[in-house]
Amino acid sequence: MVRWDELAASLPPTVLSRLSASFPSVEAFLVSCSKSAAASGAHGAHAQGLPTPPASVSAACGVDAVTLAAVEGVVAGLLAPQWSTGLQLVERLHTDTGLLTTGSNTIDGLLAGGLRQGMVVEVAGETASGKTQLCLLAAAAAALQGHEVMFVDTTGSFKPDRVVQLAEGLVTGGSGSAAAGAAGRHDPAELAQHLGGCIHVHRAANVFELLTFLDRLDVSLQACGHQSSFYIHSSGLT
Repeated sequence: MVRWDELAASLPPTVLSRLSASFPSVEAFLVSCSKSAAASGAHGAHAQGLPTPPASVSAACGVDAVTLAAVEGVVAGLLAPQWSTGLQLVERLHTDTGLLTTGSNTIDGLLAGGLRQGMVVEVAGETASGKTQLCLLAAAAAALQGHEVMFVDTTGSFKPDRVVQLAEGLVTGGSGSAAAGAAGRHDPAELAQHLGGCIHVHRAANVFELLTFLDRLDVSLQACGHQSSFYIHSSGLT
């Protein structure tokens, strides 16, 4: 998620201030433009390049439509994915050091080393196949390494006692980066306190609460006070 302050060098201060006060993130601004355009029937015209975002968006943030069109072009360019060749992707896969272990050497092997920062990994499977256990294990492993973990629980499946149990298994196993990060935390009470301080759980009862949280996720990550964060979403919502 792109923060508005990252565009300080590209946007006038007044425009930046009004947009950041009206939209929690750059992505939220783009989504609002798209939804408003579709609702007003102007979506097709805007897609063809007419620099006229919907008036409702302009009214919401107090920025004129022409300026908004320029802003939309700037942020869309920043968010557009950069092209890479297949060879570059393979090389990046083997040289990337920003890896987080799942806590399972077998699954880390299947993922060519573990979970990569900035990438989304979706785990799917039959009921009782271990999806939730993998999420809890990955949360424990990341916390043991000192990472802040945002665990979004939409099924009520987050069990603190189980996370501590899994972390104890990683520590007593004595192998891998997770165990190395847990040096000196063999006391169960101390381990539980450490995990509780690193893992932040957000419970979403419905899809609207989930989307609201995701829209403000960047702010929540900054509130953790750490730049190295790990995000897990345990989802049962459709």
